[in-house]
Amino acid sequence: MRERVPRPRSCPSPRSFRRGISADLHAALRDPVWQVRAQAATALGRLGDPGAVDDLEHAMADRSWWVRTNAAIALGELGEAGAIALERVAAGRDPYAAERAREALQGVAA
Repeated sequence: MRERVPRPRSCPSPRSFRRGISADLHAALRDPVWQVRAQAATALGRLGDPGAVDDLEHAMADRSWWVRTNAAIALGELGEAGAIALERVAAGRDPYAAERAREALQGVAA
């Protein structure tokens, strides 16, 4: 029979743990390594963090195709606020970001 291990009192609640992860991912979007930024964008989309919209919209201007692509997909996963951000990017001056945003919007509409 397995012995039950008590949960330590200092263990964070799932909600506060999620907030901590989200804050780390927001910071990771500014990491100098593009692979880290790309994975952070993906993770923020999967978390469904509506507070990530501004940072993900900013990531749409990243010099890395992968970061732009993952940020666009993540924005598409964030519902109406993400779709509005994608529309802004699609109408913007950056042709690379606009292309990714249009493709993501097509995926949202499908």
